Amino acid sequence: MGFDDKSKRRLLTFSIIPILLAIPFFTEDVMYRAVAAVILVIYIGFIIFLRDSNKVEEAPPPMDNRLDEPAIYRAGGYETDHGEEFKIISKNKNLEIITAENFNTNIPKSSSGDVFKPADFKKNFESIVLEELPTDVSQDEQFGFVLEKILSVIKDAYMAHTAAFFWYNAKRKRLTLERHVSASTQITKQKFELEDDILGKIVQKEEPEILTDITSNAEADNLRYYNQPQGIKSFVGVPLFYGKALTGILVLDSKMNDAFGIEQVYSLGRIVRVISVIINLFEEKFAESQAEQRLKTLVDIFSYDRKYESESELFQAIETAVHGLIEWDVFTLVTYEPNEHKFKTAKIVNKT
Repeated sequence: MGFDDKSKRRLLTFSIIPILLAIPFFTEDVMYRAVAAVILVIYIGFIIFLRDSNKVEEAPPPMDNRLDEPAIYRAGGYETDHGEEFKIISKNKNLEIITAENFNTNIPKSSSGDVFKPADFKKNFESIVLEELPTDVSQDEQFGFVLEKILSVIKDAYMAHTAAFFWYNAKRKRLTLERHVSASTQITKQKFELEDDILGKIVQKEEPEILTDITSNAEADNLRYYNQPQGIKSFVGVPLFYGKALTGILVLDSKMNDAFGIEQVYSLGRIVRVISVIINLFEEKFAESQAEQRLKTLVDIFSYDRKYESESELFQAIETAVHGLIEWDVFTLVTYEPNEHKFKTAKIVNKT
């Protein structure tokens, strides 16, 4: 079997190694042995270096898998095949084509460059900011009015389908839907017993909850405030604390997937903090007004200027006073007859 030139050079190169290895066996001179060992090490290292460099040089060039650039891009235009062309037929010859350069999301402006305002712009704004707080309603209804305005702003800001607020009664383990603003009419103001659903988890854990990619079965099990399925896909709920006790829940839902995240939770946390401050202000105002009302009622009954012509008139005055003092379902007025040493029921009023 013959050898090519490359194989012969390799054979000659490696044949020198046995010669260098044999030198220490044929001489007893330490100097010769040391020189032979050094030359052997250098020679072997040189062979290894040349062998690696040849591998790098002989490696095939990487293949270019990229497709050739189409001729339509190299030419800077596009040539249609026969019959592919089309024409825009329009009466308006000055067509405006929207491009990246002229596209913008700015609101309309007038010819002078000012922002365009409709004719009823100021009137509509004033009707919003100058809306009066109802005065002929109870304290709870006044708070409900304010809460509904807050929910309306939250719903628009978060592009939610529904924004709702629930009161939580810790003694009865019950949630009550107080106010809601929704694009749906399938919501009924009612009370919900605490269950193992998403609302119950918020109450039990006292922490926010987020749901995404809600299925139809999960919607029916968790969003009990709807009478019918709505196709809700996302939900977020945060607890409201008054003092350090959980007293309410603020919830939002949406028909879009992944509509709410951690940032929305933090933002809603600031909102429920504002609501808790408003509750505190209403409580202080209600306590002061209620104390004044009770004092006025008692003064009216026991005033020296007040004269009662009969017992029935006195009983009516007491009943009227009780209406302003406390909330009640049944009112019973019992009198004592000292001569007979007996109690008698003078009046009964049942509101249930």
